[in-house]
Amino acid sequence: MIGTMGLMVSMAMGCQAQQDVKPTNGSSLGVSTKPTQVVNISWEEFESLRSQNPQMRLVDVRTEGEVSGGFVGGTTDFVVFDDEFTEKAVKNLPKGSPVALYCKAGGRSSKASNILTQQGFGKVYNITGGIDAWISKGKPLVNKD
Repeated sequence: MIGTMGLMVSMAMGCQAQQDVKPTNGSSLGVSTKPTQVVNISWEEFESLRSQNPQMRLVDVRTEGEVSGGFVGGTTDFVVFDDEFTEKAVKNLPKGSPVALYCKAGGRSSKASNILTQQGFGKVYNITGGIDAWISKGKPLVNKD
């Protein structure tokens, strides 16, 4: 009886070990199918990255009303984070360029960043603290003409 129990436990553990094994890539060729992850960065890190990569897009995902109060200079795109965000972003943003997003405090841009990675954008950065962090550092805002 004990021998049978031991065999059953060994079999169960063996099955569990097999179930826990997960492939590290999507194919036998070693190509990863893991989606890109969002990288959270500060404004200082953004400025450093952009100086090294001038084609980096800076995207404001706040509402038009919020943007009318001013935005960060160098913002290249305004895509409101709403129910149509995914469609507008895929249509208007180049997937091949790195993209950094900001909002008021970081919540909406974090969600928007995750959506972009799910849509196949390669390098996506979420600027933590949003425009509030920019303003708290005494940085200027730009207004639309």
